[in-house]
Amino acid sequence: MKIFAFIFFCILSVLLTYPLILNMDRAISDVGDPLLNTWILAWDVHQILNEPLSLFEANIFHPHKSALAYSEHLFASSLIALPVIVITGKPMLAYNTVFLLSFILAGFGMYCLVSYLTGSRFAGIVSGMIFAFCPYRFDHVAHLQLLTNHWMPFAFLYLHKFFDKKRYKDLLLFTLFFVLQCLSCGYYAVFLSVSIGCMFVWFIFRRKLTRKNFAGILLFILIAGISLYPFYKPYARVQKEMNFVRSISEVKHYSADVESYLAASPSNHLYKRFSIIFGDHEKRLFPGLLAIFLSVYGFISRRERRERAQLKFYFIDILIIISLIFGLFILITGGFSFDIGRLHFSAHRMTNPVMITALLFVIRYFLFRRKEPFFLCRFIRNRMVIENQRFYLFLLIFTFILSLGPAFFLYRMFYKLFPPFQSLRVAARWGMMVTFSISVLAGFGIRNFLKAGLLRWRKVICALILLLLIAEYSCFPFRFYLFPGGVPEVYRWLSRQEGDFAVVELPMPSSPPRVYMEARYMYWSTFHWKKLVNGYSGFFPSDYWEINRVMQEFPSEKSIALLEGFGVKYAIIHAKRFGRERWLSMKERLSSLPHVISFGTDHVYEP
Repeated sequence: MKIFAFIFFCILSVLLTYPLILNMDRAISDVGDPLLNTWILAWDVHQILNEPLSLFEANIFHPHKSALAYSEHLFASSLIALPVIVITGKPMLAYNTVFLLSFILAGFGMYCLVSYLTGSRFAGIVSGMIFAFCPYRFDHVAHLQLLTNHWMPFAFLYLHKFFDKKRYKDLLLFTLFFVLQCLSCGYYAVFLSVSIGCMFVWFIFRRKLTRKNFAGILLFILIAGISLYPFYKPYARVQKEMNFVRSISEVKHYSADVESYLAASPSNHLYKRFSIIFGDHEKRLFPGLLAIFLSVYGFISRRERRERAQLKFYFIDILIIISLIFGLFILITGGFSFDIGRLHFSAHRMTNPVMITALLFVIRYFLFRRKEPFFLCRFIRNRMVIENQRFYLFLLIFTFILSLGPAFFLYRMFYKLFPPFQSLRVAARWGMMVTFSISVLAGFGIRNFLKAGLLRWRKVICALILLLLIAEYSCFPFRFYLFPGGVPEVYRWLSRQEGDFAVVELPMPSSPPRVYMEARYMYWSTFHWKKLVNGYSGFFPSDYWEINRVMQEFPSEKSIALLEGFGVKYAIIHAKRFGRERWLSMKERLSSLPHVISFGTDHVYEP
């Protein structure tokens, strides 16, 4: 059955990203981060084959060192890209191969996890669709690193198997997938480490583990640490030397609101019209209505029929309902404010009502579940299944709070005690772990539905569920740009020049909104690998904009002196990218420099 599930996700990934499959060697979602990530994959492969110990000494931001550590290294993804680049020599084809496989493996991985936890293959299919094709992923199609969460379900799967069966083979496979995920995305390395830490704490006190089991876990920590240390040591060094730390105020700006979980990607056909008001880019975390419904159904469904359930509302139940109504009122009206004497009352955000509701709901569930049924009348009787379901409910709430950022004590505590948090700019991306948890919980909902025995047309409804999910997550035709094919002659010439020297490409961006243009120079450098003064990344050296300012005056004496100090051999001038008046003015001044060669509107000078 697994091979059929894998084929199913292959077909669905091709369909929902169509017509990408027809343009794999030229298609990119935009000319910024996708080109950056294409360059990273190509650089990793180049260094793996030539100088693996100098992986981080990238050819950008010359003369700065360890420039790869200014962004994601994507090492695990480069292992997938390696055979494609070696065979075809096309970095963009390798990029799109990793891109497409991220959907396939995310769906298949979640299928394996949920089918194991629930015993239902159809539940695995549904959960895989939710995780692989949710609006969050399509909102980040330009961020390859955020799509490569496909090793995460495998890591959880084999850790579950270890706790259930105590086999060291499972612990070894868990270690492998944990390391692969950490080497795919820095954000997800932090997310997975914290989530796995929660899982260890949760199950260690609920499963009988021997001393050998604990020794195996410590061995995992040692192996994982040794494997990851060489890849994250450069980040720690660069963070300290360059002061690459995200401030609390910056993290607050990129933290989610409760309303963010109602916002879907603008590319989503079904929800884009009404959900766009709830969040902008980086704050669109809507998992889909069907996913939410199935997750809730996993808790409220029950095996036995009750003609009329007698629900007794305790005081805490009434508070839950009041808090929900209060939150909905704020959502509909936009908030309110009023004064009673000297006291001022105001509420314009849903964060507090939803947090209060969630807290009351958890208290109600764990304290009163044996006394009163309320919302959580349980169908599932298997103790291990119940335990797993509760863990993913906890993980959902825990990561939801973290996605709200420094507004709550929990995030500030991690920020102070766990240094990797200081490199995370977008706390809202914790919403991916919320979607991960919802995907698993939705699988329990499907399991309960299949075992309810109340519906004669169950197969028809199962097919309808699949069609509804496809309709919910539909974004096709997938929109992308066709990057120019062929290599410009100036870069072919540069690749034939002997030696490892530095070049600068002009024009450089004059303002931050246009800094993405540097990614083009980086992409074309994959065909010659000379050092570039130019660069584009997640972080920038402190002197980057000062260099840019000076280079706007090229070929002034100051700019020439700067390039000579950097040991730059050639300045490549792209006349077509200058304004007409600026180019005519520059052309007159360039007569004082040695002209090397020209290729159409591309000119090479010695500074």
